[in-house]
Amino acid sequence: MDENEEGGAPGVAALTGRPVVAPTRSKRELAWLAALLVTGAVVAAFRAQFLFTGEVLSRWNDSIVWYWTPEFSRGTLLLGVACALAAVASMWLSRGAAFGPAAARMLAATRLSIFLPAALSALGTALFVIRGESGLVRALWLASMAALVGLLLRDHVPDAERPWSRLEILGIGVLTALGFWLRYYQLATLPQHTDNDVALMGAYTLDLMDQKDARLFGLYASDHLLSFHQILALGMRLFGLDHEGLVMTSVLAGTATIPALYLLGRELFGRGAGFVAASLLTVSYTHYHFSRILFGPLPTFLLTLGIALLFRGFRTGAPLHFASAGLLCGLGLHTYYSGRVGPVILGCLLLASVTLVKRGQRPAPKAWAWVIFGGILAFGPMLAYMVMELRLFTGRGHEVALWNPRVWAHSMGKYKATGAYDVLVNQVRATFLTFHLYGDGSPHFAFPRPMVSSFTAALGVLGLGVCLTRIRALAYFLPVAWLVLTLVLGGVITADPPYWPHLNIVLPAVMLLAGLGARLVVLSVARPAPATRYAVWALIAVMVAVSGVKNWFVYVDFAGSDAGPRVAASRFLRRLPPETRVFVASDVTGWEEYAFRFWNRDKEGKNLRGEDREKLDLPVDRPFIVLLFEVEELLPRLQEKYPDGVTRIRRDTAGKLLNVFFVNFPGGGFHPVKATDPPDRTAGWAAVALVVGVWLAGVVWMRRKASPEVEPPRPA
Repeated sequence: MDENEEGGAPGVAALTGRPVVAPTRSKRELAWLAALLVTGAVVAAFRAQFLFTGEVLSRWNDSIVWYWTPEFSRGTLLLGVACALAAVASMWLSRGAAFGPAAARMLAATRLSIFLPAALSALGTALFVIRGESGLVRALWLASMAALVGLLLRDHVPDAERPWSRLEILGIGVLTALGFWLRYYQLATLPQHTDNDVALMGAYTLDLMDQKDARLFGLYASDHLLSFHQILALGMRLFGLDHEGLVMTSVLAGTATIPALYLLGRELFGRGAGFVAASLLTVSYTHYHFSRILFGPLPTFLLTLGIALLFRGFRTGAPLHFASAGLLCGLGLHTYYSGRVGPVILGCLLLASVTLVKRGQRPAPKAWAWVIFGGILAFGPMLAYMVMELRLFTGRGHEVALWNPRVWAHSMGKYKATGAYDVLVNQVRATFLTFHLYGDGSPHFAFPRPMVSSFTAALGVLGLGVCLTRIRALAYFLPVAWLVLTLVLGGVITADPPYWPHLNIVLPAVMLLAGLGARLVVLSVARPAPATRYAVWALIAVMVAVSGVKNWFVYVDFAGSDAGPRVAASRFLRRLPPETRVFVASDVTGWEEYAFRFWNRDKEGKNLRGEDREKLDLPVDRPFIVLLFEVEELLPRLQEKYPDGVTRIRRDTAGKLLNVFFVNFPGGGFHPVKATDPPDRTAGWAAVALVVGVWLAGVVWMRRKASPEVEPPRPA
């Protein structure tokens, strides 16, 4: 097993749990016992999947749970058995291991690297408190972060002890390209249904752009952060003022998370585990769904890359890595609400490094100081806003918390609970079993099946067992802390878990656990023959591919025909000429809905109610359409009064009436408008190419700086 496969250089053994003592002879002779234990763990994990959903390797069956059954209890017990067997196998494989010294020495940095960014940030925050937000405040905030990175980069000496092979670069490049295709293909129509919150964010972002509002710090009328709206506005300016432009930042962030997760997995557990983790994230239906909407991909990317840089800093001791980790996690606070788990995870890692890790193996205090410093700079004037307007900063958080009286009363009734114990048990079940049993409780996906594939869930249970046996090593502590903190803060103590917009930021941790589970399988059946090891890795790769193909068809089958009445009506309206008048006949919805405000801004609309509904005297000088939702009894009157009109009736897969479209054109007939040319997205793709080009140039420069060419000696 090579150095990278075991998790890194001996200097970070305390962080990675890498054994530095060769296995004993008896361990080699009895390796079959570990293989037997792992085989039992795999069988138990997949048997549990069958008890939960009636399937082993696919997710075709809906798992809508109304009550707890004995099969679920047996499945939960089998998950525990699988985790325990994996833990025992992991301890057996690492028996007799010793742990090396602490992380690499902490490299020095100039005082200017601290004082100049701190001064710029303090000045900007002071101006924000005294005079409010201005262009100068925003400039000082950006300058403070740029100064920190620039000054640390000036003195940074890259390490080159773990070079990338060409095959490795090709593999992660192929994964990233595949991940982009899965997240971008038919972006405007898949998923068919788009939750009202997406349209809300689009409508408010367009309002922000129309008002030329450049503010970054504070809360907007949508109850989301201004900074989040500005990120969406940037995407729309680059990629077009339409649905695709709105969600392109999520597509790009979701795609970028794939190589970021590989960096993290490679840093922690080696190339094999990192590649499995990145591959499973690439083909995760949950990840590419949320990358197609708005809620989660950007904070997930920032947190994943930030933690990768943190552990790289533990290995190199470079202040640049620690400060960059803090900056990225701090920037995550400016995005969607799920990004707020990032500082909590970092704080938990800090606490673990002080309490769990042995005294001589703890990271240097200066490392954490740089992380905190970077996080404060990135948070910037928002820190002052949070202090002054804490309740506003929490946004919807206090409204969905379990202790909110309204939420508590709802939960008591939902679970038919007799007390707090019943509520908490059901909250924990729904949250922690979302990878095996429970589907999405939100309207953003509403997928009635578990959060990850069966293959990922089974490997994740094995990986959890490995981590629990080495919990005193920060690398193994990380995915457990990431998993538990996210599930508790985003699920157990919130309303109606599992609510995947809050929880999808946990996916990188789950994939890391699955990568560890895959590595455990390889170690248990492939020691010491390298050929066997490669064969097992190849088999795992085939299983990932099979799982990925199944995931895609399961997703398309569900999301390709799930449009709700309002979204279906909005999509239908986009086919009609801009001059078409729209009349909405409904007592429960209206033209003021965000779906119409965002997707049909080019049309004039009006609610058809009261006397207008009784008379039905509609102007016929221009085309008009009447959207009938629950008042389809108007249809015969419309057909009688406007005989040239055309009726379109839409039903769901069960035959239930969703809506009726009555379209009338002057002179009769139905003339849908031709597909309009999409907005010019050249600027967006040019920006992406620029970012990728700058990154590649930086990588080349860093490698050359790390390994300078030696001039050959001149002949005498």
